Amino acid sequence: MASHGSDRLNQRALEGSGVIPGSDLLASVNSTRARTFTITRTTDLLDPQNPALHEASGFAKRQLVVADDGIGSAQLTRLHEYFRSCSVEAETVVLPGGEHIKRWDSVERLVDAFGAFGLIRRGEPVIIIGGGAVMDVGAFACSIYRRGVPHIKVPTTVLGYVDASLGIKSAVNLRGLKNRLGSFVEPVAVLLDPTFFRTLSQRDLVSGLGEILKLAVGCSHRLLEDLRTHGPDGLATKFQGSALVLLDRAVAIMVDELGVDLYENDLERVLDLGHTFSTVIESTEPACHSHGEAVAIDVVLTLMISAGRGLISFDDVAAILRLAMALGLPVSPPSEVDGLLWQSVEERSQHRDGQQRFPLIASVGEVHFVGDLMPEEVNSALQRVRALEKEEVC
Repeated sequence: MASHGSDRLNQRALEGSGVIPGSDLLASVNSTRARTFTITRTTDLLDPQNPALHEASGFAKRQLVVADDGIGSAQLTRLHEYFRSCSVEAETVVLPGGEHIKRWDSVERLVDAFGAFGLIRRGEPVIIIGGGAVMDVGAFACSIYRRGVPHIKVPTTVLGYVDASLGIKSAVNLRGLKNRLGSFVEPVAVLLDPTFFRTLSQRDLVSGLGEILKLAVGCSHRLLEDLRTHGPDGLATKFQGSALVLLDRAVAIMVDELGVDLYENDLERVLDLGHTFSTVIESTEPACHSHGEAVAIDVVLTLMISAGRGLISFDDVAAILRLAMALGLPVSPPSEVDGLLWQSVEERSQHRDGQQRFPLIASVGEVHFVGDLMPEEVNSALQRVRALEKEEVC
């Protein structure tokens, strides 16, 4: 028979706990997980005289590297020579870049490579060198292998530099659905090196500007002006000169936005701008647009919806559309996805906990979230964008 003291203890435990009467609260567990990682810009990371990469790994004696084949054979050779100069036993798994690599069989391939290498659980962080897709699949594999092994991110594309490398999200696609499997996983370190951009194609450079356009419209008028001023020069020089200031500002804004809510507890996030329609746009078969291009289309369409509600002027939208086009970015989706745009709104609502939480632009740097977007608004905005695009092209 329980004592009166025990009865009072159980009653206090139940009060305010949300426990259903008649059940027993055994314990209340409070868990905190503090993680810190560094983001560093360096130059010529694969120069044997640059210790940054080896230092980030904790001077590990063995090294497993996941590398994007887009960096080219010359850089892969330099990578091997770098670790040889450090007396590090290194193995490299080379993956093709691009969205198509974000598949479950790619994860299995990496997990098998981790096992064959005999990867030590904590002391041998995996280095992931590549674009956003390779970083996504590499980080995801690290997050599930032995319930998590550390990794280091080295972005080699502009888009990866200002976006994918900076956060803690990892993901792969499943049955044609973008990022359907994923995890939050912090890197040990992020190393930013713009010299990797020297081998990028013009289209890859432009795609990165699509993500910067999103950041500018959603967060910063000053970044938008930087995009106007430095964007063309950045494309011409592959960001090897003064135009690097544009990337530095974009990185600073992205880090500030992410730092407030790394785990996306708040579902009304400015960084979700550009990620409603883009998921279906870049998932078309065959793929017509890269991620950055799809984000730019999404942003322009969102701006036009906002103008239709009187939140921002059509002249301001037209000016941003002209800027996007001048930088080589597409501003309207392929016609085959027209009927799928509203489906994308509904799918994103599931992701946003059953509500649209659709970002509208009141002005550059000012975002409002709504839950009453209608299909006819999307269709009307699409027609306006195409009409304006045709006018500008003519």
